[in-house]
Amino acid sequence: VQILYGPKWSESAFFLRFLTIFSLTWPFISVGFWLSVALGHSRTTTLLTAAQAAAIVILATPLTLAWGVRGTILGVALTMALSFALSCYYTFRQVPLSFIGTFGPPFVSACAGAGLLLGANQWPGWAQLAPLVRLFATGLIGPGGFILVLFMLRRKEMIERLRYVTQLWARRSATA
Repeated sequence: VQILYGPKWSESAFFLRFLTIFSLTWPFISVGFWLSVALGHSRTTTLLTAAQAAAIVILATPLTLAWGVRGTILGVALTMALSFALSCYYTFRQVPLSFIGTFGPPFVSACAGAGLLLGANQWPGWAQLAPLVRLFATGLIGPGGFILVLFMLRRKEMIERLRYVTQLWARRSATA
């Protein structure tokens, strides 16, 4: 935050952690919603939307009034947890996938990436690095650890994805 926006925005750094979690959760919530639209399950589409609206009003409003911005964060987190649970329940009833098989490897990979970042922050020379160097190192260590562990857990799937992206890139380059 200090590198990108300057010291006057430093207080917002605490809240960006939650924004990151919310932004990573939202695609999974959207899968259930758009699957219900695609399958023509309008009652489910309405239920998913109404549950989110009700939760944000019923949970986030009183929490915001009681605890300010921290209450808003808690209310939004509870709303997103409910939305995630409903979306997963619907999606996994419609599509023959395993919850553990779908979320297990990315979860383990995310924990490994987070562990590497925590380890990097404990390194004695970390605080002396220039802020821009720490920013780039963080951008390499966390996602790099995630991708490496995910590759180890899902080697065949990752190779297929890499081939697919490479083929798309090659086709796009050939037409340009």
